Amino acid sequence: MISNWAKQRQAEKAAEKFKPGWYLRGEKARQERLDKRRELVRHHAAKRKAMKLQRTPAWADMAAIRDFYKEALQLTEQTGVKYVVDHIIPLQGRLVCGLHVQNNLQVITSVENCQKHNHFEID
Repeated sequence: MISNWAKQRQAEKAAEKFKPGWYLRGEKARQERLDKRRELVRHHAAKRKAMKLQRTPAWADMAAIRDFYKEALQLTEQTGVKYVVDHIIPLQGRLVCGLHVQNNLQVITSVENCQKHNHFEID
């Protein structure tokens, strides 16, 4: 059973919610959260790009590397399943660090890539 005080508090909350501009307060907070998230996403993307550049030697065949990305895009468009380019030996591994070169790339599904994480197994 709800007390009179609880009923009164519920009524106050409901009235407060529907004051003019109530939806803007929620929208403003949502936008602030989105902006913070965007900054974080940009930070991580820039960090990965810089790291990838450091792991790309001068002798890397950039045309062959681009072909891997084209192949992933084509497979995604043809099958409807998202394909990505994966580094066989991770660029930032615990045991070893790979290079961003054509011999270290493979095209796999996004699901397989997520399951792989950042692991490399030595045979």
